[in-house]
Amino acid sequence: MNVRTMLFSALALTSSAVMAIMPASAEEFGPEGVTAEQVASVLRDEGYKALIGTDDIGEPMIETALSGLKVFIYFYECENEKCTDIQFSVAWDFEDGVPIRKIAEWNETNRFGKAFLDEERDPVLDIDLQLAPGGTPALIAAYLPLVEVVVDAFENHVYE
Repeated sequence: MNVRTMLFSALALTSSAVMAIMPASAEEFGPEGVTAEQVASVLRDEGYKALIGTDDIGEPMIETALSGLKVFIYFYECENEKCTDIQFSVAWDFEDGVPIRKIAEWNETNRFGKAFLDEERDPVLDIDLQLAPGGTPALIAAYLPLVEVVVDAFENHVYE
């Protein structure tokens, strides 16, 4: 099974899971967004660790682990501790970096997960999720398996 097929299968399963577990009156976070504590609560309910902190510019951040890797969840479009978007970010540390060709191949052939190289030519993968308006705890919970599939596929890609 190629990466594209695997990702589309994961997306289909994720979408089905969201629909199956979301009652018609599922509690939304609200139009102003979600707090770090609400996201951390979902992570913990799903069996993940969740350490809340702040990033370099003072916005909320959560440290967790997916697929055995350290993952940071950054918050965007924040006002009064509520944020409309989150971003899962994973970075790898290669002794000699990764060729830009590998990153370009990923970005060219994969819809989910934006990849780039940091200043040391190490790969970084970012996966975004919009949570306002309409985001729910069930949406985050159902999105986590997709994030894991994308992270695994990207890791396989950069190591091949």
